[in-house]
Amino acid sequence: MKNRVMKAIIVDDEPHAIKVMSSLLEHYKNIKIVASYAKPEAALAEIARVKPDVIFLDIEMGYIDGLTMADLFNQQHFVDIIFVTAYAHYAVQAFDVKAIDYLLKPVQKKRLDQAIERLVTTRQARINGKDEVEPEGQHLHIVSFDHLEVRNQDGKRMLWRTKKARELFYYLWLTDDRKANKSVIIEKIFPEKDEAKALALLHTTVYQLRRGLADLGFSESIIFSQNKYRLATSLMSDLERVETLLLKGLADDKELDEIARLYKRDFLGDEAYDWALSTQHQLRNRAFTVVSGYMEQRLREGHFTFSDESLALLMYLNSLSEQGAGLIIEILSRQNRRSELVHFFNGFKTLLAKELKTTPSKELLSMYDEAMLQ
Repeated sequence: MKNRVMKAIIVDDEPHAIKVMSSLLEHYKNIKIVASYAKPEAALAEIARVKPDVIFLDIEMGYIDGLTMADLFNQQHFVDIIFVTAYAHYAVQAFDVKAIDYLLKPVQKKRLDQAIERLVTTRQARINGKDEVEPEGQHLHIVSFDHLEVRNQDGKRMLWRTKKARELFYYLWLTDDRKANKSVIIEKIFPEKDEAKALALLHTTVYQLRRGLADLGFSESIIFSQNKYRLATSLMSDLERVETLLLKGLADDKELDEIARLYKRDFLGDEAYDWALSTQHQLRNRAFTVVSGYMEQRLREGHFTFSDESLALLMYLNSLSEQGAGLIIEILSRQNRRSELVHFFNGFKTLLAKELKTTPSKELLSMYDEAMLQ
């Protein structure tokens, strides 16, 4: 990799700046300038054909900025970006989109040396001796219950530059690509922003995601086509397993305990994404129906040795349900756990009074009294 010649293009609306950068880059044996463009739209039209490894991209280019162009380039061909600017205040934005580096005009050779070294190091770490494509048989692993996490098969975690980058990833993962229209994404992810600002933020956020996924070895994972974004990589998730268990039903206590381990907290945790609330509620309701139904069936068969984790899951899924409370009363009673039974029922009564301003039904009180007499 270190000896590989990297194809570079220069995009700058000032011909003199192109000439200066070309002259500087000629001294690097591992950089080959294959094209230069004074018009960014011309570079965009040819990037799929030229397929550069790196773009030296001006930020200030009149009617369109380099930050936006960076995303447009990567919609067609994943490429490393080194920004070039006459304005220092763009530095933070450049790193927000995970550029390899940014260089201030006039470019100094020492800084260019550092940028090229950073480029080589980054590409070496990313590729690690493999082709720049998704390795065969590799998957992204997504955690969506308890906490949010994305990692590759080696356990390397996705680093989220912003909360919006994480939200956009989960939105693309959950949304049918037919619904992932750019305008719909803006409406869902950036509802508080005006159209121009939201579009710029979307481009920046997509760029961040592409960089983060490339760092995990998935460099072509977000595809833009027909004005829609979609994730284009193999995925494995805890949601997939939870939905499989809920769809087929629980076969035994081992599967009940498995879903209890997975479903420690709500789907997507504490992230109250408006677009995900209906999915979150549906999953919770389905899980409660399946778990409570399994426990009722097993109790009728004379089985009551459920784990504490499964009892906690039942009440977590619907802490105000008398159906769930009745099951726990019966189970704790059969397990001869009187003190835990008293503690649970007192807590349930307190919760009903606080949340619903009510008390347990006569039927539930009778069940509890009967259990305490046994």
